[in-house]
Amino acid sequence: MSKHYDPNLIPKGSARIKCIDEKNKERWRSPQDVTPTDKLPINPKTGMYYGMKGSPGRKSIVALKPASPVVAELISRRNVALEQDEIFQATQRDPQSSAVLHEVMLGLIEESAALKFEREEAERLGEATSSLSMRRVQALKAVADTWLKRKEQVSSNIIDLESDTFAALFGLISETFKKACEESGLRSEMIDMIFAKFASALNEEWSSEAKARMKRSSED
Repeated sequence: MSKHYDPNLIPKGSARIKCIDEKNKERWRSPQDVTPTDKLPINPKTGMYYGMKGSPGRKSIVALKPASPVVAELISRRNVALEQDEIFQATQRDPQSSAVLHEVMLGLIEESAALKFEREEAERLGEATSSLSMRRVQALKAVADTWLKRKEQVSSNIIDLESDTFAALFGLISETFKKACEESGLRSEMIDMIFAKFASALNEEWSSEAKARMKRSSED
């Protein structure tokens, strides 16, 4: 078994664990397939790695034996390709996640780039390109539509720092922090000084940084 992680942090019964590869892509690998360059994020709710029981995808109702070794090889290659497909992985993990739309947009962009290459090759060979151009226009339109939906999705996930709802939540957080200071035995003048420093830090720069971090979090 690979020693690039702590085996004690693997959730019981997990056949695969969540990894972030060197290209910052999310992968679900069996423990023995974890590489030295993989990063294994910790689930803050459990303090352990993210685990997946079984393999991605739906279980077959009936397991039919392949008709030949060639068919068996094709099925195996198909399953590997399906398992490594980012859109499939994102949908399998959480169909409601913003990651699904993000991966769809990347897939559309890839197909659009491939169509551009085919059109340029056809032009070079003196072949007709109208059908390829039309297909690429449709792909680009799909990319634009998906991008707009993605932008709307990201915007809806960002907390309005000027809203009454956020003010109420922030007030509760501040009260909880003050109570923790008091229970820790800090003198009242020390607590007042801490809150004065804290209040002075809540400036426009802090607000901009908070919005930027929420946006990055929504895009992840």
